[in-house]
Amino acid sequence: MDPKDMNDNCIKLNSGFNNDIYLIPDKGKILRLSKKGKMKEMVRQELEWISFLDENGVIVPSQDIVLVRS
Repeated sequence: MDPKDMNDNCIKLNSGFNNDIYLIPDKGKILRLSKKGKMKEMVRQELEWISFLDENGVIVPSQDIVLVRS
């Protein structure tokens, strides 16, 4: 998604220290943008944590994940 289209096609749900979270209504998706400087290892650990929660019965978003470096 082109960042300049974010305001027209997305609803900002949350903004924090490290992430911005958007809803993309027409695709039924949630987009999480992490700030620059987040290490690849940190992202991998977060994904492992989500997988652990899912495997142990916690309802989590499906991991339709695309990693993009800017």
